Amino acid sequence: MSGIEFALGPLTLLAAEIFVIPGFGITGVLGLVLILAGLGLSIVGAGATWDTVGWAVGRVAISSLLAIAAALAVLRVLPRLPVGRRLVLATELPAASGYASAPEEDRRWLGKRGTTASPLRPAGIATIDGERVDVVSEGEFIDLGRTIVVIRVDGNRIVVRLAEAEGRDAP
Repeated sequence: MSGIEFALGPLTLLAAEIFVIPGFGITGVLGLVLILAGLGLSIVGAGATWDTVGWAVGRVAISSLLAIAAALAVLRVLPRLPVGRRLVLATELPAASGYASAPEEDRRWLGKRGTTASPLRPAGIATIDGERVDVVSEGEFIDLGRTIVVIRVDGNRIVVRLAEAEGRDAP
């Protein structure tokens, strides 16, 4: 068998885990184990004994763990180094200075009341001051025709909640 057949099994398991089977379960773990085993087997060659295979797989596993630990250490230390500080913008653009991500025309909806023109699951359409507006609820589903209040504007998202919820009418 050539190396391509050994690679297809683990890659098929990982693809099934990512695209077909939800979550991270047995196929994902099995795919990772088979990839480590395949890398270990690629080190020892054709005339290998179980001792050399175990040594090679262990070496690949330890190398992988060390590489992950080194990457995490670099990610922690890099922003503190002069080279890392040049990669990251240190200044901020505060909203008090006029830098806001929400368009000015969307911020006018803050605190206004309206009714849902479609069910919000959690996104939908509401009518506020006679205009149809695309809105998003805080996560809960809101039925058609319910009274809502705009509690915040995040970028171009207008976030609403039921006006009757917990006796709060204003943000």
